[in-house]
Amino acid sequence: MLFKQAHLTGIAAGRITRAFRKWTRPTVKEGGTLTCAVGVLAIDEVAAIDRAEVTEAHAQQAGFDSAAALWAELDKRKPAPLYRVTFRLVGEDPRVALRQDTAWTAGAVDEMRAWFARLDERSPDGPWTDKVLRTVAANEQVRAPTLADQIGMQTKLFKDRVRKLKGKGLTESLPIGYRISPRGRALMAKLGLEVASTPPPAAAVTDEDKAAVLALVERAGVVLQAAAGPVPTLTYEIAGAPFNTSWWGHQKAHEMLALIEHVADSPDTLGCRLYQGKKTYVHRRLWPHLLALSPRLPASQTEVVEEEHTARGRHRVVTTPLVDWVPGDVCQAAAEMSEEEALAGLGDWVARELCW
Repeated sequence: MLFKQAHLTGIAAGRITRAFRKWTRPTVKEGGTLTCAVGVLAIDEVAAIDRAEVTEAHAQQAGFDSAAALWAELDKRKPAPLYRVTFRLVGEDPRVALRQDTAWTAGAVDEMRAWFARLDERSPDGPWTDKVLRTVAANEQVRAPTLADQIGMQTKLFKDRVRKLKGKGLTESLPIGYRISPRGRALMAKLGLEVASTPPPAAAVTDEDKAAVLALVERAGVVLQAAAGPVPTLTYEIAGAPFNTSWWGHQKAHEMLALIEHVADSPDTLGCRLYQGKKTYVHRRLWPHLLALSPRLPASQTEVVEEEHTARGRHRVVTTPLVDWVPGDVCQAAAEMSEEEALAGLGDWVARELCW
């Protein structure tokens, strides 16, 4: 059971406690747990339901603005029984701490060697553990399709196998591609599999590119990171045209990541989830307008979203109420601004898209 990044953020914040899936057979069990990127979820309910049982409140608990938005997503899937899954976050992802543990006893190494042997023996296409470990170790931050192609493996199968290694704390996922964890590299050394990694691919981003993307944000006032919507989309602008696949798999993914991080780090932008829960960046010139309208909007859409990495290597999302984040001059400007002025600055799409 996988979650999109926007939903993971809501789960980490405690706003999302349900999910709806079309399954021929559930992939989680009631009373069990599920480890995801933000921690361990306790699965409190897995129930087969009818379409009519999905309420507006349930859809919002699943991270959607409405039941209609939820169905727009579910109806993209093949027909299958509908399930409602109720869960709660109960702890940190144990793999985060595990992948930092580089202490390998002789017994533990033997156990891993035996586990690798079992995986290889059961594989219909021959031994793979050594091959996948070496490939990931030598190609940090390289897209999964590229790595799979290098070793003649289907992308889905390659991802599934990396996920098995990740469960043992040997690999970790990055925004683009993977890398071997400290624990994984220590094990490879014990097994004589140590491989010198290649430097991550350099993004071909110039100072002119950085200036241009910030100029776009200033000019538009509001932009979306990767979703299509009523304002410009950063990834589309960087690519030169819209595309239908994940931006992580795009040939310009490294360039996109570098420029998105540049926008996020700019003192003249704030990140929030203003449009349909999608990552949105607002330029400083419109901060008073957003603050002036914030009483009319759900707090989850206006709170400032910032990402950081902890000392333990965990990725963490920090949210702050907009009024507590913006400087005093913005608060003063917002207090003197009428709702009409605020809407005129942000654009009519705010009232239209957010069901004013």
